[in-house]
Amino acid sequence: MEPRRIPLEGTFNFRDLGGYAAADGRVVRPGMLYRSDNFAKVPPRAHPQFSALGLRLLVDLRTGLESRERPNSLPGGTLRVEHLPISFAPELEKKWSTREQFAFFAGGGIQRCDRRYVLDCYTRLPQRAALSLRRLLALLQDPGNYPAVFHCMGGRDRTGFSAAMILTILGVPRPAILADYHLTEKYASPEVDRRIGFIRAMSLFRVSRETLHEFLGAREEYLQTAFSVIEQQYGTVPDYLRQEAGFSEAAAEILRSLLLVNRPIPASPDGR
Repeated sequence: MEPRRIPLEGTFNFRDLGGYAAADGRVVRPGMLYRSDNFAKVPPRAHPQFSALGLRLLVDLRTGLESRERPNSLPGGTLRVEHLPISFAPELEKKWSTREQFAFFAGGGIQRCDRRYVLDCYTRLPQRAALSLRRLLALLQDPGNYPAVFHCMGGRDRTGFSAAMILTILGVPRPAILADYHLTEKYASPEVDRRIGFIRAMSLFRVSRETLHEFLGAREEYLQTAFSVIEQQYGTVPDYLRQEAGFSEAAAEILRSLLLVNRPIPASPDGR
């Protein structure tokens, strides 16, 4: 089942993780856990729709600079907001002047941001994300924090990795997890095209559209690289989570009890 995208104005990658089938026959409970891009462009007129979701917890995985430069536009109320920053590409996560942007793009710096660069970032992501993942998983063991949403900038890297770890804990098969990650390719397509146009113009068209698609796209091989690093260094995802995030099997059972439900039994043709 493809998860439900939430058509909230100002977002493009906001979706419900509910509906995925776990290996034990249960499914991820809809309306409990969401993943998203940022909420900086959500207009006030869309706040009632956001409020109607009944969210109790929002976890912002962006760096402090990203959050300050693009603060979320959120309705007032009792929503708990936690900032758990994850650095994905430290050398690019700084405040750029217009001159610095032009020098980077036109001077050829952007040409180094290709498929190999993204793969290298995903190789480092399990270590870079460990502390924030530890805190995120602790928050998600509290039933009072649901429904919850976690997000970064575009919902690809930090959000995608976090979603993959959670879905793995819940017993969702790897192919479905990779497919969930790849959905960003579909939902972010208009935003990616816009950014490619801007970057190509700033680079005086010295960087190809194909290279930028590699840099900005959500290829399954990127997330698989993070999984491979975890398996090479730790053995399994549960081993990684136990060692780096202090997440035990008992904690995993708590998460499963909160987020998994029995699959509905279809009605028989005669309605019984």
